[in-house]
Amino acid sequence: MPESKTNTFIEAMTPPVREGGPLGRFLKRSFSSIPNGLVTLLLLGGAGYLLIHLVSWGIVSAQWTGTTAKSCSNPDGACWSFIIARWKPILAGQYPVQELWRIFLFFGILTILIIWIAIRRIPGKSWALVSLWTVFPIISYYLLIGGSFGLSHVPTNNWGGLLVTVVTAVFTMISTLPFGLLLALGRMSNMPVIRLLCIGFVEIVRGIPLLAFLFSAATIFPLVLPEGVNIDLFARTMIAFMLFNGSMTSEVFRGGLQSIRREQYDAALTVGLGWFSTMAFIILPQAIKTIVPALVNCMIIIIKETSVLLVIGLFDFIATIHFGTESPDWIGGHHILLTGYIFTAAVYMITCSVLSKYSRRFEGQIK
Repeated sequence: MPESKTNTFIEAMTPPVREGGPLGRFLKRSFSSIPNGLVTLLLLGGAGYLLIHLVSWGIVSAQWTGTTAKSCSNPDGACWSFIIARWKPILAGQYPVQELWRIFLFFGILTILIIWIAIRRIPGKSWALVSLWTVFPIISYYLLIGGSFGLSHVPTNNWGGLLVTVVTAVFTMISTLPFGLLLALGRMSNMPVIRLLCIGFVEIVRGIPLLAFLFSAATIFPLVLPEGVNIDLFARTMIAFMLFNGSMTSEVFRGGLQSIRREQYDAALTVGLGWFSTMAFIILPQAIKTIVPALVNCMIIIIKETSVLLVIGLFDFIATIHFGTESPDWIGGHHILLTGYIFTAAVYMITCSVLSKYSRRFEGQIK
């Protein structure tokens, strides 16, 4: 008979000691050893040094009022009066002052749609997305360009500043996603002609630098248009952005589609679903979940790509800042240009950071 084992009781352990919240965890992990503590002190010292000088430059020694460079005589402080005095060119370029309400309405509608989509508690997300992809571009076109419904015509040659940057980025995002998805589906098509055309387009466009693509749209494309047909530079630029970023985004979609196992397709066909229903209700919802970070990264790249519009003659956000410092009233020290560039960098950084943070929250919600 085997010997029976006696029951043994495990002594109760004391509960773990709390680390004192976020600050306690930070101190425990940052000063867990002498090397970690030295590195932490070095980084904190450098951050504190930069913060003190940034506050001194951007707030304490900064100039907030004035209409010329003479008001910013202190080279050791920021010249925020330059941004305040030139708010209109920075916002909209040479857009007529009496028509600025149209720009404010455009930004207002865009903000409402973004908030509607971003806040989870607001119902009707599908309606917001449909409006953003269909109704909003049409309303924006007639609102900003005008020429109908009693609105005066404002050519895109008069556009500039933040308006050009936002319109280019938003239009590119709205058009790139469906165009990239179509290219990805075309590359996976069973029809050889469609598959080869999509593969050739994607590989050719991906092999061309963005600047070369934009220069081609600005200079070569008008030469191949039929006589009497004229497409303005801004429209050609947005088409070039759509084609270029669509080819990049198509590879993201293709990677997500290929990550779905073949059994999912077979199961959908077994229950009688067609190709369109299979893609819309079975494959794409699963694929999009896996490519959210990559898609957001493409959106952030699009936002930053708009900074190259100056090289083809469009006065975007950065261009209006740069050329504003060369106007007769604001020719002065380097601190004026530095103030403009830091302001521009802050706007880009905040926009991309908010988009990245929302993507992480959205990714957590769909998992």
